Amino acid sequence: MLVLAMFKCFWRFPGGEHFTVSIRGREFLQHSGENFHFKFFQYLGSNEFYVGSTFYKNLQLNVPHELGGPGSVAGVHLELDGIDNSRRAKGFVCLERGGDYPKGVIFCAEEKAFSLIAMFDFKNN
Repeated sequence: MLVLAMFKCFWRFPGGEHFTVSIRGREFLQHSGENFHFKFFQYLGSNEFYVGSTFYKNLQLNVPHELGGPGSVAGVHLELDGIDNSRRAKGFVCLERGGDYPKGVIFCAEEKAFSLIAMFDFKNN
């Protein structure tokens, strides 16, 4: 089964530099029990970025859920240039559609590093 994704990210850095990245048709999504996970790795300019996330499949829809650490309903792990910056990025996720093929938005920020807004839409093809 191929999971198609529309994944659009807006990255902003303290010096004002910013990037917009759109990706379609790549496999990002994984399922494990009551959770779904997706991972994204990208080179932007001279830097490499990694975002990994875990969410409960059945989060209440259209409600912002605060990102937390392990065991919380939603979490995001950020890395810049291979350095493990944060496993507990501050921010929120809001799902428009849950279940096995979620759709929603994530906002998160790592103090003095970067901020990210990611819109995602996973579809079963």
